[in-house]
Amino acid sequence: MTLMTLPEAWPAAWPEHKRAKLAAIAARIRAEAPCADLILLFGSHARGDSVDDFRTGYRSDFDLLVVVERAEAAEDHALWARVEKAIEPLAAPTPVSLIVHDVRAINQELRRGQFFFVEIVAQGVVLFDANRFTLARPKGATPEERQAVAQDYFDHWFGSAGEYYDTYRDDLGKGRFAKSAFELHQATERYLAAALLVFTGTKPTTHDLDKLGKLVAPLHPLLAEPFPRASEDDERLFKLLKRAYIEARYKRGYRVTADDLAALGERVRDLSARVERACREGIAGIGAPAQSEVAGGPGGAPAQSEVAGGLGGAPAQSEAAGGAGGAPRRGGGEGAGG
Repeated sequence: MTLMTLPEAWPAAWPEHKRAKLAAIAARIRAEAPCADLILLFGSHARGDSVDDFRTGYRSDFDLLVVVERAEAAEDHALWARVEKAIEPLAAPTPVSLIVHDVRAINQELRRGQFFFVEIVAQGVVLFDANRFTLARPKGATPEERQAVAQDYFDHWFGSAGEYYDTYRDDLGKGRFAKSAFELHQATERYLAAALLVFTGTKPTTHDLDKLGKLVAPLHPLLAEPFPRASEDDERLFKLLKRAYIEARYKRGYRVTADDLAALGERVRDLSARVERACREGIAGIGAPAQSEVAGGPGGAPAQSEVAGGLGGAPAQSEAAGGAGGAPRRGGGEGAGG
């Protein structure tokens, strides 16, 4: 199978260093994961309004969608963690956000009119295509349908997070501190996933709370600082929770006290309340008139409308459904994205 990075069809406005960087990233993804049959760049780098603010240090991510044939490959989290680790140095200093889905799942969402995938198909730029399958023709979704999808995401992931939080409290009360820490990590991950899915329609494969928090932060003012990290103790507690996903299960040396767990629980409960409010506002705002002219922030940071996935005043993603034509574009032009 010949690697086709399609540089001749990429937007002419891309500088040479960006073209070379993206070609190298696509090639490395294929080298690490030969099952990657389609690689798409979407979001601000695809549409040409990415931010690289030297004063604040903010840089727009390279948003990448990898499509594989089999669901088992998409769910191989260890593989995609290795891929992320391999491509991060190639993308630096630009952050990378990688999501992976199997083609059957994506086609199902396209036929539903799921706005996130409809937009990617309409406006993404192909970095590699093995030509092994064809994506479905997207269905245009009404605001009501988009609201229903977002509400379904919220109900499932926010509810699941609450169940893990309840288990955390039960294990804490029984003195099972390591298990309690893992359950609290899972609750936190799912609260963040609920926000990501409501506002963008997708979530990455990572379990890294630091990465998830950075993705959630631009979505709504209430989520700008998912966790308090101003003091040394704040940072210590956050790292303790972050490490719990692996260490609380597999390292006998992982230690966490009842006081630490109680403090972390309060922080996660606060996050839960903010996620719930932000998501409910976002769902209610689907289909509202665009407010991009007032959504911008100071210091060159991206406008809220650039990242909010068509919710609550962001550019309406349902507009993307009109020009999809059933296949991602292989060249330039204006578009939208995450």
